[in-house]
Amino acid sequence: IKSTFILVISSSSLKFLLTSLLLFYASACIMLSHAQERTEYKDSLSVHFEIGCSNIDTSWRNNSSVTDSVLFMVHRYWRNPGFRMQVVGYASPDGTDRFNQWLSVQRMRELVKWYLAAIDQLTDIYIGEWALNEASRLYPRDEANRPGGTPPYWHYTSSSADGSDPWVLWAEEGASRGTYFTDNNDDTDDSKSLNGDRYSYRCLRNLGVDDDSDYTIDDIQDIIFIDPGSPDASGNYTFNLSRMNPKSLRTSTDAPLEAHDETSVWNLPYEKLSLHFETRPEPNFNRGGLGHWDEGSFTNATNWSNVPNGDINCPEGYRIPNMRELLIMSTRLPESAWPTFKIEREGILRPEITSKAMYFSKTGFSMQGNSPYSDERKGFIYDAQSNKIFLQNNDGERGYLRCVRDID
Repeated sequence: IKSTFILVISSSSLKFLLTSLLLFYASACIMLSHAQERTEYKDSLSVHFEIGCSNIDTSWRNNSSVTDSVLFMVHRYWRNPGFRMQVVGYASPDGTDRFNQWLSVQRMRELVKWYLAAIDQLTDIYIGEWALNEASRLYPRDEANRPGGTPPYWHYTSSSADGSDPWVLWAEEGASRGTYFTDNNDDTDDSKSLNGDRYSYRCLRNLGVDDDSDYTIDDIQDIIFIDPGSPDASGNYTFNLSRMNPKSLRTSTDAPLEAHDETSVWNLPYEKLSLHFETRPEPNFNRGGLGHWDEGSFTNATNWSNVPNGDINCPEGYRIPNMRELLIMSTRLPESAWPTFKIEREGILRPEITSKAMYFSKTGFSMQGNSPYSDERKGFIYDAQSNKIFLQNNDGERGYLRCVRDID
């Protein structure tokens, strides 16, 4: 006799229970009273459990295909405001009431510890993935380990909202993040058009907290954190990575990083990082000409061709950050740490314009020039305006430098 976990998908309610996504990779289920009369629902899916157990075994029966089907339906109906997912559990009536009630509680409590990763958490998995074995990393290099994908793409959904869609991590590009779907008739800049309908996902649980007590995010220690004294009197920030697994860190260097791509040891951070307060060079943000008075542009921004030897543009002792260091900066710094540039209003026809800039990393791209990537897909950029790190699309994209150095 098995216990059965039922998922119900319908479009009859405006409520979307995102917590039901916890099922996807969780080792538990929800169980209601074991004596409740079972009801079958249209479009229902069942995950099976061995008697007396609360763990989901994805290798048993059809559990693996069921969880994949659930994820497919979530993406299919995500944009439908009437989408609803309901989780209903049933336990076998065999055994004592007391045991079955206890087992139901254990399964319920186990389920709610797991949740679909947020986009910043997926980013952190990438930052620290050298501590994981090859099979656990976000991008399986062997195509055979990317079943159902559209080579070379391998995208992850997240629980973070990008408007009415989820933020998506593009694992074939390290930890680039982008939109799920756009309707601008360009099939090269959104995830759905390239990756297809099926997505990978990771689910997490918080350790080191009391599950019997309420707690907030402030009660959970971040593995990467900004030192309490930051920013200092000059405006410099210090990032502390001493809690990270040493396998995810590199040795310190006083010299600029060697030329490298996202797969290299040179794309690892050191355990302590100082960020200089300046943007190099100091940006010139100017209004457009006739017919473009409502547009601003950074007229002295550089392109990727100046990045490989661009460390000389940093303050003495500083260098261009690698991709992981830029990811750390983008996910930990307050928004105010990325300066906003402003053009004042001039009369009626020339409105005020504000914008943040884009910033280069020194990390190149391992698949540059290999189909479907052109030779212009050279390296990684952070757009502070949209809070996205992405792979350069062409040589026309320009940016600046925020320089860093290793410290003890």
